[in-house]
Amino acid sequence: MTSARIAVNLAVPGTAREDRDKLTEWVNVAAFTKRSRDRLEQASKGDTIAVLGTVSKHFYQHRDGERRIERAIFADDVMIADTAIASKGPGQSGPAPANAYPRGLHGTYRGRLVRDPRTIERDGKPSMTTARIAVNLCAPTTPREEREDLTEWVDVIAFSERGRHLLEQTRKGDLVEVTGGVSKQFYAGRDGRRGEDRTMIAEDVVSVRGSLQAGGTHPADIDTNIKDAIGTMVPDDETKPTRVEPDTDLD
Repeated sequence: MTSARIAVNLAVPGTAREDRDKLTEWVNVAAFTKRSRDRLEQASKGDTIAVLGTVSKHFYQHRDGERRIERAIFADDVMIADTAIASKGPGQSGPAPANAYPRGLHGTYRGRLVRDPRTIERDGKPSMTTARIAVNLCAPTTPREEREDLTEWVDVIAFSERGRHLLEQTRKGDLVEVTGGVSKQFYAGRDGRRGEDRTMIAEDVVSVRGSLQAGGTHPADIDTNIKDAIGTMVPDDETKPTRVEPDTDLD
């Protein structure tokens, strides 16, 4: 496989400069297929790249002894801005300008609604519809007792008439797939502590009707949900993507 590490800017426009780094998401990339390996190996430190694949989270032991959560994406495809290997379509390749890539993260979340959607009106007309979903990003081998901590909570907002209509057809407990742009921002909790919110501006919503299973107490107890993500990602100060041979010790 070929591995790399990327930094994804999830700060919304207008975020204070001192907060931007805190809202950057660090993601490990693993490419196993020949196509994704070859493309990732063309990238160099500082390149802006887009990665399409499945995302998961897991715990790891940091060098300071603290137990932390790490995010990884298993790459199905990799595209590099302003290079000849950026994809234009099936079987085609050609240069792709950097501004053709989404700013931050654009992807699809699959998760359960934790409450009924709510439509907010302005001047007597629907303005937006909001919802909240729980997305299980656990790897299949994750112990049951760790799943809740690896569940991702996402606020969904639909502004378009199509997005509002689709979201309004769903109910608490439904399994939905929501596609759109993702961002993070800080908020002040009731206890005065500063927390982070993850928000998706919905472009499309697909519902798979079904109620919460009896006895399920946590969203992660219900499904093995996935997140496919494509976004503008900038490699951090690590070295050039590294090829790992089958017999190489990953540690």
